[in-house]
Amino acid sequence: MKILHAIPSLEIGGAEKIVARLCMALADQGHDVTLLLFKSINYKSFEINNKVKIKVIEPGISFKYNPLSFIKVFNFIKRERFDVVH
Repeated sequence: MKILHAIPSLEIGGAEKIVARLCMALADQGHDVTLLLFKSINYKSFEINNKVKIKVIEPGISFKYNPLSFIKVFNFIKRERFDVVH
């Protein structure tokens, strides 16, 4: 299954830890997992035990409400044809 998780950043916080752990668990089960971050980080993917990779997408847009940002994210989701968006 192709799954997209979107979150503003992976900075310290409860929701961020849950999303990171959920992504790892789903990827470990064989799902194609992509993480959409609005705040830039230093890597484009992260690995679990050097075997499971999770793609990290940074669209380069602000998380603040902006209709153009919404359209860019919506078009990305539509183009990639994710089964689940969270």
